[in-house]
Amino acid sequence: MSTPQNTIAIVYDYDQTLSPSYMQDEVVFPAFGIKSEIFWRRCSELVRDHGYDNELAYMKVLLDQLEMVRPTNEELKKLGSKLNFYQGLPEMFEEFRGGEGLLTAEHVAHGITVVHYIISSGLKVLIDGSRLAPYVRAIFGCEYATDSEGRITFPKRVISHTQKTQFLFRINKGFLDMSQDVNDHMDPEIRPIPFPNMIYVGDGPTDVPCCTVIRKTEDRRLRFIIPTIRSASVSRNVISFPRMPTASDTSRRPIIGRTRTCGCCSSRWWKKRRIAWSNNGSSQSRPARSARRSIEN
Repeated sequence: MSTPQNTIAIVYDYDQTLSPSYMQDEVVFPAFGIKSEIFWRRCSELVRDHGYDNELAYMKVLLDQLEMVRPTNEELKKLGSKLNFYQGLPEMFEEFRGGEGLLTAEHVAHGITVVHYIISSGLKVLIDGSRLAPYVRAIFGCEYATDSEGRITFPKRVISHTQKTQFLFRINKGFLDMSQDVNDHMDPEIRPIPFPNMIYVGDGPTDVPCCTVIRKTEDRRLRFIIPTIRSASVSRNVISFPRMPTASDTSRRPIIGRTRTCGCCSSRWWKKRRIAWSNNGSSQSRPARSARRSIEN
């Protein structure tokens, strides 16, 4: 028996996407007297000279720097309340919650809902303590294990830019509990959030793997481009919903807005020619076939 697939999932990167700064620089370093330049230089040395993954490098250096004053996860979570975001946040999420101006009566009649997820290579516990947490269904990020006193001791979960794609599949299958095996088979018709209903919002090359997974999905029934948060001066109407397709409507046309979703799109053809397909399916302009092909290959 199929599952209703009427949920739209908007999945966000965090650093430089929802926030103009890196969370470590913003709240962790000032709290523990860590010098940013020395910290990131040491991380670069581990990556360059010892072959560390970037995320493991920063988690190791942070543990080294905090050797004498290992905080608890609860203390780190409290620091998350000091995180700042781009203008319009978290008010944008409040508008989604209320639905006014974003979900039309027709969307509501079809049972359409919008949910939010964050997949970050930063520290999950900081985002858990932020003002964004109440609006997000699930937050995925790097985590530390703790000792008997609750102090951080060792990386428990590391999420690199390629490993982020695993969590897209978790969202797709509804496997939000880390004890659930994301590799377990699930028929497409019973997955709660199919990939065509996902929107990924990122800021650069580290988001390319997730963008690739989303873009490779065939027969996209819903496609939106959300103006990059950093360029949005107001929070209202940052998303444009298309006409809801009926069961007999197979001509589901994408609606492409005015701005990019990630660096890979803007660097090749996005800035050259923009797509603006209206709700009635008319196309105002399209990039050349060769340009589109260069992105897909």
